[in-house]
Amino acid sequence: MRDVHSGGVALQSGRIDTVTINHYVALRASEHDEVTDQLAMATRHQWEDAANDRRLLRPHSLPIRWRRCTEPVAGPVAAAGVSDDGDASFAALDRLDHTAALALAEGGRRDLYRVYGGLPSGRLVIVGGPGAGKSSAAIMLLLDALRHREQAPDADRYRIPVPVMFNLAGWDPETIPVRDWLITELAADFRMFRGRKGRNRAAELFRAGRLAVFLDGLDEIPEPLRPRALQALSEQAAFRLVLLTRTRELAAAATQHVLVGAVALELLPLRPGDAAEYLLRPLREPASSAWQSVATALTGTADSPLSQALTTPLVVGLLRDVYPSTGQVDELLDTARFPEPDAIIDHLLDHAITAAYTPRLGQPLPRYAPGTAHRTLTLIAQHLRQNTERPSAQDGNRDISWWTIAAWIPGLLRTIISVLGAMVLSGLTFGLAGLAVSGFRTWPIAWLSSVFWYSLNLGLPSGLAIALAFNLTIARAGTPPPAGPSARLRRLVQVSAVVAFGIGLSVAIGIAIGGWSLSVSTFGLNFAIAFGITARTRGRASLRSLNFSRNLRSARRASSALLFSLMFGVGIGLFGTVAFLIQGAGDLTAALMFGLKGVLASVVIIAPPIWLTGAFTDVSAVESTESTGPVEAWRGDFRLWFVMGMLTGLASGINSWLSYQEPVYGIGDEQVSPLADCLAGGVAMGLASGVILSHTWMTTMTQIWFAARYRTPLRLIRFLDDSHKRHLLRTVGPIFQFRHAIFQDHLARSMPAAIKAQQRLPARHSGERTPPA
Repeated sequence: MRDVHSGGVALQSGRIDTVTINHYVALRASEHDEVTDQLAMATRHQWEDAANDRRLLRPHSLPIRWRRCTEPVAGPVAAAGVSDDGDASFAALDRLDHTAALALAEGGRRDLYRVYGGLPSGRLVIVGGPGAGKSSAAIMLLLDALRHREQAPDADRYRIPVPVMFNLAGWDPETIPVRDWLITELAADFRMFRGRKGRNRAAELFRAGRLAVFLDGLDEIPEPLRPRALQALSEQAAFRLVLLTRTRELAAAATQHVLVGAVALELLPLRPGDAAEYLLRPLREPASSAWQSVATALTGTADSPLSQALTTPLVVGLLRDVYPSTGQVDELLDTARFPEPDAIIDHLLDHAITAAYTPRLGQPLPRYAPGTAHRTLTLIAQHLRQNTERPSAQDGNRDISWWTIAAWIPGLLRTIISVLGAMVLSGLTFGLAGLAVSGFRTWPIAWLSSVFWYSLNLGLPSGLAIALAFNLTIARAGTPPPAGPSARLRRLVQVSAVVAFGIGLSVAIGIAIGGWSLSVSTFGLNFAIAFGITARTRGRASLRSLNFSRNLRSARRASSALLFSLMFGVGIGLFGTVAFLIQGAGDLTAALMFGLKGVLASVVIIAPPIWLTGAFTDVSAVESTESTGPVEAWRGDFRLWFVMGMLTGLASGINSWLSYQEPVYGIGDEQVSPLADCLAGGVAMGLASGVILSHTWMTTMTQIWFAARYRTPLRLIRFLDDSHKRHLLRTVGPIFQFRHAIFQDHLARSMPAAIKAQQRLPARHSGERTPPA
């Protein structure tokens, strides 16, 4: 059956050598089928979770209605190929016909999928005002496309592309080709596309036409780049494309460039009857007099402030969240308090956090007071707004990526915080190791001396190395690497200057108290690892975790484990050899043997767990069918580097004992055996270095600073996860986002006094929220 179908494809392409073409197409289809099916499953999981976050999958949801946009935002309908003349860029999807011009006049959710699947140009733009439901409509369209793909016959399913959705905020169309950027985004969200093999796999899917792309947030990139983005998409997008943006911003950009061949559909405001039905559906019948008054006002007075306010899904959802079934919702009809729609919207936004953190019947008490939540979310929104003024910032202006939260504080301050934290961590780690191996017999003065010594010789260079590597790489995230010889030379000079400064300071500290070779080797190794991983992968794509997985017989898994353990071993051996010579412990031959044993110990100890978990292996298409959430990514990253640090320290300790046969670290007291000293000291050093190398380190230090400076929750990630569960935030893969850009912008505009204001926790009454005054 596949041979016959392949022959059809070959004949349609106009080729004559059908035997050769048949074999080629069948082979390519077979290679891609499994990958696209697994990606479809992963994408469905990702966006079903997002739809649940937005409460889009309830049995009763708000309708989606649209019409062809009348604003000058796109070219003529004929350019989309809806006429019968000319060739189509894309064939209609399974069981659909090419979209005719009349079908673009207006429609609903089902019609939207028919337009998406039937446009010969394959280019669709969905526009609307703030809060009109563009992203929600796109999510529902994406899920509809996946459902139709799943229901298609096996012989035809692989013709239907898998839709993937990304936000445009991190794209620079002037320097990064759109497909290269999309491949990077795929690698960031799905493990199967990481590494060189994964990126090649993603590129093959694009070439084979297996992917459709939904792009949100054209209005979120800098205004001068929007026309350039439309031009780049017009020239480079060889895939089905759905673009989401606000109408006004697209109209301004379209004065210079339009998305050639696109049809623009505008989402229509909600009808008063739709809003009234949605609000009354979950209530008892008959509803309270307050809710009946609101429903009557909506359906009877179209020009009232309330009717004009409740025209978007965002505002209707806010009203449902803020007011309980017994709340005095009819206060919104008071035109003296709410003379215009904006006053109602601001009122609902002001009380959204209080409503979310009000105790509810049958649920645990909130961990955070509404005032704490309001202050913390306002602080985050304001920091994201500051990042909007710096387009090169990794977070853009909408994504709360926890591994770059440290970028919200000045570089010098985060360097100081990292150094102080690393000194405390290293001192305590070695102090506890010394107490443990000595059976708590160590004299206090000797113990404090050891803690202080290691905090300076290990903690200071470690914290400095990580902070400097972070400072060098964070500005590059989301931006292209330097182009041209002069840019690369400047980058080399910057890195060299930072390395020279770090090593110089480490030498100075080490000479002052002794053990400067340890300081230099610690700084060099930690900086090299941190800078190498972050600069090469732009942060998000480097998030890894320890998860036992399949394909243990894979040669790639074994080679990755061997190469990664060798990398650690060579680093330890190289710096250890230099330190061995500096300390005058032996001649060159003895030093080289010390380094060689360090390499062997690393391979023996580190390689097996990496092989078992596949933590640093390009994941195959069948390994991961779910995107990792923020909390899972946070925990996985910490576990990985904690274990890696422990294993590396164990390898270093064994090597030290084999080389010296005497105490090396000097922890504990005189009764501690050389083996115990080397093992405990090596593991302590490895654990401290491993924790500091993790992505969670800089974020943890920033959390502590925020808690001390702004009285935010000390465990900020747990707070963000709690806000997500209360529908104030949403998640896209490992990233948090505000529930809606309007909500984020409202908080960002809050006066500084609002951050410090403490809101009174409303009293509970029959398990309901107290309505706002």
